[in-house]
Amino acid sequence: MELLACRSSSAVATDIDTSIASGNTVQNTDVTTQPTRSPPRRATIILRTRSHNEPIIRVRQGKLNLNRVQLIHNCSGTDIWNGNSAVQVQPAFDAHDNPIRAVPPSLQPTAIVKGCDITSFSGRGIVNIDGGKSTISDCYIHDCAATGVYVGGQGSLATIERTDVLENGNGNQRSRRGIARGHSGIYLEQGTAFIRDSNISNNSLTGISAISTDNAALHVEDSDLVANGSIQLELPPIGSISRERSTSRNNRMQREGEGRFRSGLISDSAADIANSIGQLRRLSAEHRQRQSHPVGDNEETLRNFMRTHAAAYDLHHTQVEMI
Repeated sequence: MELLACRSSSAVATDIDTSIASGNTVQNTDVTTQPTRSPPRRATIILRTRSHNEPIIRVRQGKLNLNRVQLIHNCSGTDIWNGNSAVQVQPAFDAHDNPIRAVPPSLQPTAIVKGCDITSFSGRGIVNIDGGKSTISDCYIHDCAATGVYVGGQGSLATIERTDVLENGNGNQRSRRGIARGHSGIYLEQGTAFIRDSNISNNSLTGISAISTDNAALHVEDSDLVANGSIQLELPPIGSISRERSTSRNNRMQREGEGRFRSGLISDSAADIANSIGQLRRLSAEHRQRQSHPVGDNEETLRNFMRTHAAAYDLHHTQVEMI
């Protein structure tokens, strides 16, 4: 049985157009009105399901406009390419397992995502593959078990602007059978990605990676890549066609520190807490690499910190767990 719940954080959003997107059937809906608060008003959609590899929203063709919505995703399975994500932008396949190209006037699967708060406790935040197109702006993509944003497959295109991609890739902390730790903030396998004025920080593996030698183009400008687990920015291999097509301009890259938030969806108090949690998580991870058992002191420190700041903490609406 799957549960898809929708609630409004203040007033029901009126500018959400998902009529073309193909997604899950709503079986149980609970809509309530809560007091007005900041940041901007938005609805919240939560999917918890035992079904394997089911996204909240799947776009197979046409255009999805998704504005000011919080998505919280958690499903069974480990296929983070074909469904275990909050938003899946991917065409349907024919009998020979080839992507079906849209015939005009139909559009290739396209997602316009603006002002959204996205988390997947089981998989990726947004997957854009096999010729899909996505524009992601003013969003907060965080605490995904795997990659925050994944782009792959020939002809795929993603544009990311004024977006915070933080604390992704720490694995599924709710199921031992889920995705393991060790994923990037943004991962470009094939296709083209434009990343501008964004903050890609505190992710488990790399901040941004592009790996294809001949079928990728990565353009990163005016962005912060700070305190990611290994490499801040992994461009395509030197001397490759993909490297010649890629650019990096005016970016701030540091192994330690804090990135500047861009989305406008993180309040100052919540941002301070998020930074502290990130520091405690990294400290705990370093100790775990040196020892064969968890470090109880760090875990207790985090729990005490969360209890002390519970009133201000309004990022995930769920308990934060140790990695």
